[in-house]
Amino acid sequence: LEAEDTEQEDKNPTDETEESVSESEEQETGQEDHASVVVITKEKDKLYLTTQTKLQVLECEDSALIPEGYKAASMLIDGMKVPVYKNEDETEYVLLYASKDEADPTFYVLDVAEQTVSRAHEIESNTARIQELLDQQKTLKARYNRQIQAVSIALFVVTIVALILFIILIKLHQKKKQNRSKRI
Repeated sequence: LEAEDTEQEDKNPTDETEESVSESEEQETGQEDHASVVVITKEKDKLYLTTQTKLQVLECEDSALIPEGYKAASMLIDGMKVPVYKNEDETEYVLLYASKDEADPTFYVLDVAEQTVSRAHEIESNTARIQELLDQQKTLKARYNRQIQAVSIALFVVTIVALILFIILIKLHQKKKQNRSKRI
């Protein structure tokens, strides 16, 4: 997988069929929507990325569908210009907008380093789960801080009461000592 950024200019590829095979040592995993990138093909005006299934790579015409933080770009994969969507903060992964078996197109995550493709919803559901866990952590932290504050206040009150009792005890001891002194 050759990852070289290019500007997105040529939107009409040639009508010739081109094929390029990547050199991936990974074996197919048998999992749907997650396999090694094997072949990039260009058939007439359509670009295909073939893993265990054939994905037609498309450009997302509706910018509202592009996830927040991602921008349209293109990248050379096996010498072919492929439209991708990049996040400035993430260089290891890019998004592809593709259709599988003429189905409605969706986003796929292309792992540039590992040369794998996964449906983007898997990443989004993991992101949602991570956010849920972070929210739970914030809630637990707030509850913990309130409990620590309550324990601190209780400890302060107990310390003040103990100090008052200690002072009273000393005063009583001094009175008792004075009473004994007067008797003698």
